[in-house]
Amino acid sequence: MKWVLPIIAAVFGAPAGGAKASSELDRFLVCYDNGISGKTERKIVAGEIASTLRKMSHRISAISEEERGWLKSEIDDTLAASGSTPTTRAVEAEKSAAYAKQQERNLTERIAKTAEDIESKDMDPVKEMESWIAIQDGIFGSGYIDYIATLVRAGHLASKDVPIIVSEERRDDNFKAFTACLINSIVDDLP
Repeated sequence: MKWVLPIIAAVFGAPAGGAKASSELDRFLVCYDNGISGKTERKIVAGEIASTLRKMSHRISAISEEERGWLKSEIDDTLAASGSTPTTRAVEAEKSAAYAKQQERNLTERIAKTAEDIESKDMDPVKEMESWIAIQDGIFGSGYIDYIATLVRAGHLASKDVPIIVSEERRDDNFKAFTACLINSIVDDLP
């Protein structure tokens, strides 16, 4: 099963900040040369995605009732009062650590649930492709990486605890590796 480490490592790599690798998932190896070959391998990667992101998320304190109330006041209430026109207060609140915590939890849950579905269900290639694209969009297209970076800057998460897949510095490379290693593997399985 030589494929497991290359794909896992290509998708996740070493922890940000130069921390020592703590698991197979934290090693960075090049996937383009090795690739992966099949559904079993992708199920393992999906399980690693869910596990790794949940572990990271558990290191972040939950949003407090006070923070939740502040966000409601700053975002929901000001948008309602302005007829849904973005206000300076709402925009600034969306840059806050409280908002990042809220969004990180929601997105981590969505991404991890989708990954767990891939891991545990026998999906046809089209459904599996849709699920991987949903994971890709959740990680790279939803602001997830920016929320993680906000939490690191605010001191809610240590940079050593950030898997490289959600590292700001590696965003473009990770997107390419994710696509090359996972999405293309599914395409290869299509009849």
